[in-house]
Amino acid sequence: LLMILLAATQDIAVDGWALTLLSKEHLGWASTCQSLGLTPGFFVAFTVFLAFNSPEFCATYLGTGMTPVVTLKGFIHMTGWLYISIAIL
Repeated sequence: LLMILLAATQDIAVDGWALTLLSKEHLGWASTCQSLGLTPGFFVAFTVFLAFNSPEFCATYLGTGMTPVVTLKGFIHMTGWLYISIAIL
């Protein structure tokens, strides 16, 4: 529940920040920029995670044997800390 509250607060803060950064004639671009940012975010969150979590991919392309590079727990921790770090900056 706390994480949901913090995520919602951060979302509202970033939306407000975008409104203060953009001039009135560029406010229409806020939604476009957000949509363009979501695309690489979804790619990293789904495709890259699935590849690095796949023992076959890691053995074939990374040479780590049948050991995944990242687990779900590790990925969630990494992205959580990255999310907090970016929000602080």
